[in-house]
Amino acid sequence: MTTPDITAWADLITLAEQEQHALLAVLTRLATDSQLESQVAAALNYPDWPLPLTLFPSRAAHLTASTPELAAYAAVSTSATAQVLETLSRWGWPPPSHPAARDAAWLLLQHSDTEAETRRDLLHDMADAWEHRGADPRHLALLTDRDRSLRGEEQRYGTFVLVRDDRPCFLYPTAEISKVDDERQRIGLPTLAEDTPYAYCPITPYRQARSAPVNPPAPATVAVLPPPRAPQPTTHSPAEDSANRHGVYLAATLRDREEIRRVRARMPPPLESTARWIDLDPLTRPSSQFDAGIVLNQLAAQLCIDDIARASLLLAYPLSRRSDGVTTEIGCALAYGKPVIIVKGSPRCSFDMLPSVTISNDIDSALAAACRALTDAA
Repeated sequence: MTTPDITAWADLITLAEQEQHALLAVLTRLATDSQLESQVAAALNYPDWPLPLTLFPSRAAHLTASTPELAAYAAVSTSATAQVLETLSRWGWPPPSHPAARDAAWLLLQHSDTEAETRRDLLHDMADAWEHRGADPRHLALLTDRDRSLRGEEQRYGTFVLVRDDRPCFLYPTAEISKVDDERQRIGLPTLAEDTPYAYCPITPYRQARSAPVNPPAPATVAVLPPPRAPQPTTHSPAEDSANRHGVYLAATLRDREEIRRVRARMPPPLESTARWIDLDPLTRPSSQFDAGIVLNQLAAQLCIDDIARASLLLAYPLSRRSDGVTTEIGCALAYGKPVIIVKGSPRCSFDMLPSVTISNDIDSALAAACRALTDAA
């Protein structure tokens, strides 16, 4: 096999950016169109055995053709699948000297579900590349589990897993944990017990997104693909920023999602939550495609900003010690001129001293304070 021109790897990176651009548009539409999302969910078997969005055109062609975002994604995905299969069949797996191309190849091959047989053949080449330290073990594990899961086989490495209530929840059937750990150890991945604390959001193989150490270390630093050049989704106009007079944005960490849902259920009328992140859950919704990776994080961040902007108050209830994201949301609310209530005992921040920030003893007193603040304001 001859050495490819560097443009072959550059083309893969560009193609991955285009694919992510189209995927972001689809996920944005689904997150803001509940009727369409319900139709897509039904076609993709959510939540029983979730199928990837790449298979949607073959399951609901009429709906795909009638929706601009889905039609565009289907076209881009088909073209990307053909190109990545041709490139990898011709040149093999990108070498360690091109880490961004390896990430792009993984991403595009991960989404090549319509050509499962060809992909499985390429997996053998990738396994050989891993043996010679030319492939990241996470790439190999995620691709293998995706291929097996869509064939109705057990996961070999247990990579499609999300944590709910501090327990791992596998999206697809998985072999016995002892066997999974043996397989993971063989290719240099941490055990499931070591890895799952990082699995509170959709899994990507990028080191920054999944920071459990890989042992032995990967042959080169894994590069993150640059964000797709797509317009930021906007779900409201500036005139609507203060339209929800009783809207409360509930701020917490992903690992506290279930607890914050219980807080939302306890909110007394007329309070209502504006925080859509609470339901942006890959276990149950196709607008949260579990393998969307970078674009799903982009979408979630933009939805949070929009939801803070249209709320009248932010209530911070970060139970977990890691609360950098919550602190950022508090800062965002203050920048919009929204009052903030922080539950006492939560991680403290420099915003505590500001007059628009109230510290409450517990969640009950925080909800009561929110009720008084918004009722008085109305």
